[in-house]
Amino acid sequence: MFKSNEVFSNHHLFENDNHVGWIDVTSLMLTLHSLNEVKYHANYCIENTLLKEDEMKKTTLDYYEKYGVCNKPVVITTENFCLDGRHRIYFNLLNNIHYIPAYVIPHERINTFIHT
Repeated sequence: MFKSNEVFSNHHLFENDNHVGWIDVTSLMLTLHSLNEVKYHANYCIENTLLKEDEMKKTTLDYYEKYGVCNKPVVITTENFCLDGRHRIYFNLLNNIHYIPAYVIPHERINTFIHT
């Protein structure tokens, strides 16, 4: 379940390979949690979850290979787009794991948290 001291990665936005902004996922989660708009799923299906198209960080994947993937929930929008945890999703899918913990937030709420 959601803990108020959890920290999430910022989600960077690119357009034509140019950085155009970022989403403060930690603020988004704290705010939406206080509004009861965060839904926790212990076994969320990640088979069709959309990920940013940047290259995966080899060091992160190597760490997961050596020590395992943390079980911290990923952050997904209601349109099945990952805001935090894309390496965990990618690595789990590579290893035929299709259900992981996730927080699901309303997709239409992310615009409020975009910084340019």
